[in-house]
Amino acid sequence: MINRVGIMGTGAVGGMLCSFLCKEYSENFYVIGNSQRTERIKKGLKVNNTIWHPRTINCEKCDENSSLDLVIICTKNYDLESALNDLLSVVDTHTVILPLLNGVTATDRIKKIFPENKVLYGIVMRTDAARSQYEVSFSVSGEIQLGYARNEEYAREVMDVRDYLIQAGIPAKIYPDMLRMLWRKWMINIGSNPKYRTRQKDTPDRRRSGGCGKYTDSLSAGKENIYAAGHRSEKTDRDRLFCRNRNGIWEKIQC
Repeated sequence: MINRVGIMGTGAVGGMLCSFLCKEYSENFYVIGNSQRTERIKKGLKVNNTIWHPRTINCEKCDENSSLDLVIICTKNYDLESALNDLLSVVDTHTVILPLLNGVTATDRIKKIFPENKVLYGIVMRTDAARSQYEVSFSVSGEIQLGYARNEEYAREVMDVRDYLIQAGIPAKIYPDMLRMLWRKWMINIGSNPKYRTRQKDTPDRRRSGGCGKYTDSLSAGKENIYAAGHRSEKTDRDRLFCRNRNGIWEKIQC
């Protein structure tokens, strides 16, 4: 049963989740961090023009009663190792860990530090959450996709995490093949981010003249092709993907 929950990382995704979890679970939801971070959070976390004051756990001053049932990790990939070191004081053997980082390596890296714990795979899809210097804003919360690598039958702890999120108003779903979902998102990000950055560099004059349409069209086409590359054919081995080559012909590739 999930009761005490903590989140590490209050950027775009972490801040968005905080707004839901603070509202639903105010007494048993915590933001985890060092002394500097927790002092800053105590001053308030602004999300969509609402200031939240979540409870905090200072990982530098924890006692044996600080262990959590669920830890959600929303840090950047390059901060993960230092975050895991901080989590040593709040993770017990019963703690379930849900990473929501970009990339495909977070779960395996966490398992090396917490080999006895249940560490899930997790991603956030289709959210527009963004963080500025002073606040987090979003209009679409998206969907949390979670589970173990394979989920033909749902484990009790996976369903508990899903239900915990849904009760707070956060869309969450267990997928049968989370490794596939993880790699699909990675491919979409890799394909779309360069085009997005190109679009960002466009000038105000070009925006007013409508000259950016080709960038939007290119982005959509790029996402479609990369998404298709993540589709596994039932007639092929699981380690092969279909992808269009530059001539538009479908061919097998080794992943």
